[in-house]
Amino acid sequence: MAIDDNELLRLIQRGDTVALGMLYVRYSARVKAFAMGFVHNGIDADDITHDVFFNLWQQRESINDIASLKAYLFRMTRNAIFSIYRHRHIADAYLAKMKENVQEASNETEDKIATADLLELVNLIINDMPEQRRRIFTMNRFDNKTYDEIATELGISRKTVEYHISQALIQLRKINRLMLFFI
Repeated sequence: MAIDDNELLRLIQRGDTVALGMLYVRYSARVKAFAMGFVHNGIDADDITHDVFFNLWQQRESINDIASLKAYLFRMTRNAIFSIYRHRHIADAYLAKMKENVQEASNETEDKIATADLLELVNLIINDMPEQRRRIFTMNRFDNKTYDEIATELGISRKTVEYHISQALIQLRKINRLMLFFI
């Protein structure tokens, strides 16, 4: 003799796990099919199905006066589907933010590497300059000395300082042409 849904619910309220198993056998395929129609993923549909019946068991003492078990299971399944969608939305937003952060960090790292490479090229060109040109250039650009101060300190004319600075800048502009080759 088949036991009706209301009798199974009364038995579940009293802690009867066999009655829960009977309801599970009776309705789990319907719950899973309904969930599958929305989540399109067998694992998620199985999780929803198990959660619905687990929650039914957890709430067994407070499930008085259910007019329709099918409608009650439908609402529980619908709420579980909404929960999955909210979770997916939050997870997708989190992943998008993480991807954005990784991209920003990657760009920042690339910028640091590019800057370091450029500084290395500049230092190579400066170190490759003739001794007096390198000395005049570093005094001007790194020590912030004026042309007149350099001329006085080194005992050379201002024109010689201007000549060496202009030659140093010509050499350094070669970097721009080389860098354009890679852009």
